[in-house]
Amino acid sequence: MNSSSRRRDAQNRSGVSSETDIDRNDVYNIEGSPNQYQAPSLGPRSVWSILGQWWPEFFAFLAACGLLAAIFGVLEKNKDQRSNYWTISGLSLNSFVALLSAILRALVLLVVEEVISQQKWLWQLRRRPVGQLNSIDEASKSLMGSFLLPFRLRTWFSNMYIGCLIMILSLAIGPFSQQAVGTKTCEIWQNGVKAQVPYTTRGPEYFRFGAGLFDIEPGYAGRMASACMDPSTQNSTFLVEGCSTGNCTFIPSQQEDYALSTLGVCSKCMDTTKYLQKNRDNSSGGYDIVSIPNIINMTGSYQITGLESRISSLSYAQSDFDDLQRALFPASILNYTVVGTTSAGCSYANESSIITGCTPTAPLDFTWKAANRDPPMNVFSSGCTFYMCMRHHSVKVDRGVFQEQLVSSSPGFHMEPEGSLDHVYFWKDKCKVGDETIDMTKARTVSYKDGIIDVRLNDEDTVGRTFPNTTDCLESVSWPSWRGLQKSMQVLNSTCRYPSQATLGSVKGRREQIQCDDYYLSGLLANGLGSASTVSSTFQAVANAVTNRMRQTAVLSNFTGDAGSPTYEKSQESQTQGGFVQGGYVYGNVVEYGVCTEFHGEWLIFPLLLLVATALFLLHTVIRSVLRRHQEPLWKSSLLPALYASPESQLQAGYHSLQQLEEKADQDSVQLVKTGDYKWELIKDAEHSEQELAPMAAPVDMGQEYTSYKR
Repeated sequence: MNSSSRRRDAQNRSGVSSETDIDRNDVYNIEGSPNQYQAPSLGPRSVWSILGQWWPEFFAFLAACGLLAAIFGVLEKNKDQRSNYWTISGLSLNSFVALLSAILRALVLLVVEEVISQQKWLWQLRRRPVGQLNSIDEASKSLMGSFLLPFRLRTWFSNMYIGCLIMILSLAIGPFSQQAVGTKTCEIWQNGVKAQVPYTTRGPEYFRFGAGLFDIEPGYAGRMASACMDPSTQNSTFLVEGCSTGNCTFIPSQQEDYALSTLGVCSKCMDTTKYLQKNRDNSSGGYDIVSIPNIINMTGSYQITGLESRISSLSYAQSDFDDLQRALFPASILNYTVVGTTSAGCSYANESSIITGCTPTAPLDFTWKAANRDPPMNVFSSGCTFYMCMRHHSVKVDRGVFQEQLVSSSPGFHMEPEGSLDHVYFWKDKCKVGDETIDMTKARTVSYKDGIIDVRLNDEDTVGRTFPNTTDCLESVSWPSWRGLQKSMQVLNSTCRYPSQATLGSVKGRREQIQCDDYYLSGLLANGLGSASTVSSTFQAVANAVTNRMRQTAVLSNFTGDAGSPTYEKSQESQTQGGFVQGGYVYGNVVEYGVCTEFHGEWLIFPLLLLVATALFLLHTVIRSVLRRHQEPLWKSSLLPALYASPESQLQAGYHSLQQLEEKADQDSVQLVKTGDYKWELIKDAEHSEQELAPMAAPVDMGQEYTSYKR
């Protein structure tokens, strides 16, 4: 007799009709069993009733999607905001994201657990070991069970593996979500606070001290001396006001590369070393003389000349003038020729050691022996021009350091006649002609004739533009102001010498023993390593110092602009002893550097993909439960089917739905006891009498149990 017949006989003897029993060998096999018998229908079950049993999983999945969207939204909202911008009862943004991601993972696991649990019942629709049912149940509840499930089932693929993979990968939801939160250093503008930097459109204030004689206040001479003495120490930080954080930006208007235009002084130097000549002066002891004929003579007699800085014409170098050099001479304040000695190009171990020799400064083919004594010196020369110009600067304050850089400049020019011969005129940065706005930041005036100004707009402009002398694109400096500035800038007209008995064998000796008529002129020697390049840098520092003084005094004298204006605000023109000063401020944003939130959205792609996989896993099982609702049970993670459908129990056909099983379970009372066979069983009170229970079913005395165990 086969097992099916024996089971039917046992059921008949127990009084249970075999007509309601479904033989296990005849169960409908959804995995493709060869059995041809169609399983009986589980009865009428509507689609909505099936879907209704999945609503907790749908709700959990939608809540998980909402949490991921919340993480994305919160991080996007806090992007580029200060890290302390987000506050929720003291909870940091990272902690908040960690909390949401933890709940998100819990919801994903809830969905996957129920789907895997449903799959375990479908797995057992075909005859399989009961241990596999337990393995699948463990997989739905633990990561270890999910990891071991493929090894326990020993089948190459099952839908449940997808759920197990999701459970394992869900461990990364938290780390990936928190990785989306980053920090960076950011600029935060201070609302309602403005930094300001001055500019001027007029020359310095002047005063008259005689017929045709003018001068400016002594502060200019002090600034020039300081800049000449040590150009490296010069900065314009004192010009900035209101930059409380030490970080301010001055945004150029109209996408230009400059933020400020101001009248000032510029300088341009050219290397004139090639014009130096060496001659023997037999009338003064046969010493060598280095000179630029008719300009400067450096002698080596009683006092050895170390440097000459002389106001002079630069006509001796006119063959080297370019178009820019020619254009700036009409606005020239003073021209200087500097000739000096230097140890640059000489050989020595250190600054205190004796110089062993010198390679002549290019393009010269000679060195100079001061007073005919070894070791030799090199010589250099530079021709420089100070001229008035319209300067255009980029401006910023970074970590308390004011950084102002000259972007471009436009030299001034004279117009004549009509009494304006000595006035100097300058082009504004923009000139509006009709509907056209012309950039004049690099303009240089070629000529003026019959009321027409011929201008080249930049170095590449070969055609140029013409403007009438009545145009409103011009600023001007009066001739008394220009003459006063010219007088003040003569402070660099001086000489430096070495004593006749000076020890000039080392760089240090040459640097320390130089004596200048004006102490600050020693800066042109650049610590004994002077050159045409260092002279150019020093003269540029002097020009910057004069410009900054002009800007500072302009706003101190008569600035009345609106502090809230984001652009130029010109003051009312005032007169001080005949001098006209006009200036204003350019305004910038005060910036505070802080730690801001950075959003790396790419890290949320992984949780998103995991949600997509969860959705597909859920939908596959839900659709199957709908399509096969008459052939397959829908029990999910419930324990009741295992109790009521066990081999020793009888699951009635009327109890196929989970709701019916739950109602049945509410009515039945069981107890876990040991039977007379000393086996643990869940029994109903009505099924067994007290005599059938083993004595151990009574409350156990643990002390006696322990004593018995020891024996």
